[in-house]
Amino acid sequence: TDFLEKRMKLFQLDKRLKIKTGSLNRIPFKENTYETVTCLERLETLPQPEAMLSEISRVLKPEGTLILTTWNPRSIPGVSHRIRTRLLKKTQVTSNEGPVYPLKKGLLKSLLNSHFSILKTYGINLFPNRSAGKLLNLEGFSTVGPLKGLCRLNVYICRKRA
Repeated sequence: TDFLEKRMKLFQLDKRLKIKTGSLNRIPFKENTYETVTCLERLETLPQPEAMLSEISRVLKPEGTLILTTWNPRSIPGVSHRIRTRLLKKTQVTSNEGPVYPLKKGLLKSLLNSHFSILKTYGINLFPNRSAGKLLNLEGFSTVGPLKGLCRLNVYICRKRA
């Protein structure tokens, strides 16, 4: 909480904002509270991601939307992580992050399908190369189609199952 309060002061955020802290395995909100939940690059930092997906489903309203991003294990950073994990026995990507467990696409889809319907998937490149984008007929950061598998992040737009 101290960290968040310092950030609020630093960025001069409105005092009416209220901060709630809790566990990703027990989100501190009532059932069926939100229409949309975003989860950005968190799932792969949890040893038991299914618990968090269950909690997200619990706090989403019926037919609510989950916007989820995960590392792409087939991207250059993903392959680099696998090499470091296997050769160096390290799971930490940087000193300020916890362990990362990149999820294979089949496992992730299986986890998502237990609570959600996947409506759309995208690939996101953090540093788009304009000339490569023109050559490959890609626009901006978002990639769909066969090259999606090479992107840094995968984005899943999901709807809560009834």
